[in-house]
Amino acid sequence: MNLYQIDAEIMKLIDYETGEILDWDKLDELNAAKEQKIENIALYIKNLTAEAAALKAEKDAFAERQKAAEKRAEWLKQYLSNALKGEKFKSTRVQISYRKSETLAIEGGVEIPEDFLKYTEPEINKTDLKKAIKDGLLLEGVSIVERQNIQIK
Repeated sequence: MNLYQIDAEIMKLIDYETGEILDWDKLDELNAAKEQKIENIALYIKNLTAEAAALKAEKDAFAERQKAAEKRAEWLKQYLSNALKGEKFKSTRVQISYRKSETLAIEGGVEIPEDFLKYTEPEINKTDLKKAIKDGLLLEGVSIVERQNIQIK
């Protein structure tokens, strides 16, 4: 039975005309079931939160390992390139060759025409705006909304 069903069963035990409880034993049983259901849901949330944190930590560790492996591979490519000095290499297990590519190098202090510049959309700094509102700034359509956030420990 879920919480909604438990609440519905509790409401059935109340006489709407007099407000009298029809079955005290059943009410106690339903309240105990409701408390147990709430506790189980909260414990499940704690487990899911802990699992998510562990997965994030593992993901971060893998990302660090990936970054380190990529940097090491790039360093080794540069090392081989310096050693081969543009010469090709071929064996039964590996082949090294070169291809041409182009990249754009821009020196510092060079003025670039407006046609080649990209601008990003401005972003609202919500932290500073919230502080300003708390300090008395009045802006139409902007207010601080207080919420109740569940905490499970």
